Amino acid sequence: NGTVEQDTRAIGRIGCPVGQEANVDEFYFWVAEDQLVEQTQVVRVETLMGGEAVVLFGVVEQVFRRSAISSMQMEVAAHDGDPVANDLLVDPVGVTYAKARVINAFPPKLAPPIEGSSVYVCGFREAEHAYQMDEYANEYGICLGLIRNGGESTAGRAYLDRRFLLGDQSGHLNVNGAAGSGTKSSFLTLATYQTINAVRAHTEATPGSGHRAQVKAIIFNVKGFDLFHLDRWSTKFTEADLQTWRDMGVASPNIFRSIAYYAPETSRRSGGPMATNTERVGYVKPYSWSLKDTINFDLFDMLFSEDARANDNLVTMMSILHHRLSVDRTKSLSLEERLGGTPDPGRAARRQVTDTMERGFNTRNELGKEEAAVLTFQNLLDYIESKAQPDTKDLDDDSLRSMSNQTIQAFWRRLRRVLGSDSGLLRRDDIDGSPLTLATMQEDVAVIDIQSIRDPHVRRFVIASVLKQLVDWKQGTHGDKYETFLVVIDELNQYAPRDASDAITKLFEYVASQMRSRGIILFGAQQQGSSVSDKVIENSQTRVLGRSGGQELANSIWRGFSEDDRRLALRLAPDEKVIVAPNFREALHVKVPRPPWAMRREEATDTPPACLADAARAPGVDAGKATPSAEGKRKAQSLEM
Repeated sequence: NGTVEQDTRAIGRIGCPVGQEANVDEFYFWVAEDQLVEQTQVVRVETLMGGEAVVLFGVVEQVFRRSAISSMQMEVAAHDGDPVANDLLVDPVGVTYAKARVINAFPPKLAPPIEGSSVYVCGFREAEHAYQMDEYANEYGICLGLIRNGGESTAGRAYLDRRFLLGDQSGHLNVNGAAGSGTKSSFLTLATYQTINAVRAHTEATPGSGHRAQVKAIIFNVKGFDLFHLDRWSTKFTEADLQTWRDMGVASPNIFRSIAYYAPETSRRSGGPMATNTERVGYVKPYSWSLKDTINFDLFDMLFSEDARANDNLVTMMSILHHRLSVDRTKSLSLEERLGGTPDPGRAARRQVTDTMERGFNTRNELGKEEAAVLTFQNLLDYIESKAQPDTKDLDDDSLRSMSNQTIQAFWRRLRRVLGSDSGLLRRDDIDGSPLTLATMQEDVAVIDIQSIRDPHVRRFVIASVLKQLVDWKQGTHGDKYETFLVVIDELNQYAPRDASDAITKLFEYVASQMRSRGIILFGAQQQGSSVSDKVIENSQTRVLGRSGGQELANSIWRGFSEDDRRLALRLAPDEKVIVAPNFREALHVKVPRPPWAMRREEATDTPPACLADAARAPGVDAGKATPSAEGKRKAQSLEM
């Protein structure tokens, strides 16, 4: 780890008067008159504990000033009530003092420092040692900014330990912040970029380890098309921003190069599937599901909302139809595939995702009229409608005979509502859709637009389909223990709301509580964490506060942050965050860099900033297809074998 250079400038001494006693977790110190101490500053204390020399580190939680005058009335009298003239006969007598929370002790001791111990300001990189980042930075560190050391200064790089972020010992990351000033999306993309590159750098540095760890990220675009420009440069990136990155150890930050974009398919096909217009420069892949796809990917039940699932008769009907539309997986394959033939690349990717599931779509089902198969959603609507208005008093289908006409009609209405009249996302008349097959993607990052979907339940269906696919993949035969998927999503309160019991919320909770050790990690964000499922929040062991509202911060879910940190979060600047993590004894105050990639269309350009003149241009209109990563290509080759 090397020797940490210490700042020898003493700024005060510990005091322990009545009411301000030092304990294991906090201490007070007075400040010399010619010294400045600021909130968030990291300090070092050289003290004795049981006769043994101990070096203690703390973070300043609050700074106070107390005069020798006992009341405000006496303060007025001392100045003769004059707010301008300073004609005191004696110099003002007072003291500046600070309260600090203990970060660490070397050697580790659980005892308070003694009064009179000298307090020193921490030098650059010394704060890294205080948080023990120097012990894991090279091998497991993910740098997310610089450690704040007062209002303008920093004291080293802010590293998270990926063993506590990516599932080895704990997992998941959650960001809370107000709209705009909380800069949640910017922070999430930064965390994604740094995580992918840190894992890749470590893998390349250990070529003989016998495995190749890799991280793939799936980012949901939930507002505007702000996240559809991550592979373009930002016109707002400056020389000062570059210096912050270089202080973090990144000499030349880049944009996202290995990235694919997805948007819902348009309702009408002219020659082939087309994505909704995103106003993006470059290629966007369309995605959609047909009836066949919802059966093959085991998503049929998720088409229906929570109120439908609360009706036992409707649930029974869902199960009946799902069973009638499906068959044993091996029987659902085409003759060519059963004989060992190779399907086209698109179908091959789907096969890799679905071949561990028990059942597949039955193209020879006999639900239609005159024993014709139901192959599309429209066929299914027609079939259900015919059963709700039978020609005879008795229904001719044994499985539906016990259902009342009212139940069948209610089911028809719900299915018709979710399909919509002009949506291209669920293909009403097409046998084949363009389903997302992200478990086998070759790019580092996939950005999926859901904000253009008008129906809130269908938006949740898209997210659930991705989560379920990843769960099935990681629990199946193709799941690679060294492959990690980041699921990055803002507005988490809309998709995993508190006190909800629907299947999609339960899927989020299952991923949060059970899948982090299998390599599925949630990078979530919201304006109000108190509105998100308790299980999702509690299992997010790394929590980040941007500027947030006072009512939200008063909620008990934020008790892991001290009262002063919560008060600080009321006025954080956009580039400031407060982070708690399992391996930090106290919260980490971080200055976050501006990303070099564009966070909205208005700032996007193909030309690198002047300070990064040697950097490559963005692909721009040349981004006809997504660029696979080297790890993605190797994974695809291994799956083909």
